Amino acid sequence: MNTFHMKYFLDAARAGSLQRSADLNHVTHSAVSLAIRALEKELGADLLEHAKRRFVLTEAGERVRDRFDHWLNEIDDLKSEISLSTPEPTGELRVIGAQSLITTSISDALIRYRESVPKVRVHLSAGPAATVHAALLAETADLGVLVDHHKLTGCYSKTISKGRFVLVKRAASKARLEDGVIVTAESKVEVEHLAKAIRKRSNQKRDLKIEMEVMSWTLIKNFVSRTSAIGYVPDYMVRDELKSGKLVIVPNPGEPFEYEIKAAWAQSRSLRRNASLFLETLLGT
Repeated sequence: MNTFHMKYFLDAARAGSLQRSADLNHVTHSAVSLAIRALEKELGADLLEHAKRRFVLTEAGERVRDRFDHWLNEIDDLKSEISLSTPEPTGELRVIGAQSLITTSISDALIRYRESVPKVRVHLSAGPAATVHAALLAETADLGVLVDHHKLTGCYSKTISKGRFVLVKRAASKARLEDGVIVTAESKVEVEHLAKAIRKRSNQKRDLKIEMEVMSWTLIKNFVSRTSAIGYVPDYMVRDELKSGKLVIVPNPGEPFEYEIKAAWAQSRSLRRNASLFLETLLGT
């Protein structure tokens, strides 16, 4: 019986959604559907009530869900025991991180990690903070790395580094804060913090002018580097550009909004050897 098929079904059963399982496992909706069909054929029973428009497990599906949960945990424990019994770490490591961290904190740590444990196979995927959190809870990732200022429910975490959000522009740009700012989204807590500071400084007479909403900090940095615009990003994104003088900081109207880069893992299972070694690498210990 294919363990990937088992995992796809179990994640779908936990989330009540085929699409959610697809997202967690970084496969297509049809891949999950085909995997469940294959399991049904092998087991000789329907696991889902296919006639319904919503996700409903059959009685057999509920029994299979519980059994698969136990089996997959046993398989993971066996892999961990085998890895611990060898003098040199083997097996795999599943890491998921925020896209903006892939080329900075995560990639640098992975290079050092691969040099120290070359026999460990690493699976690296990317996604926003919500996706990272969900993958940890669903146990489709061993360790997550993300920019976070909220409590990670159901997870343990350690802070890797701290910083603050900054307003930046090209050194030659004449843009002022009043002209507008490129942000990720008006509803983001760090953007609300900036808007509140602007209103406070201007005695409620002026709001934050948003020139553009861009989905990623990497894209904001690219826009700012090539235009006269002002962008709002965490300082780790522009550290090199600020050091070289390509970008400069625009004075913040209030207290800077602080962030933390965290490594997180699910509370439901102990941190395995390979993940623990990578955490040590991230922490520089």
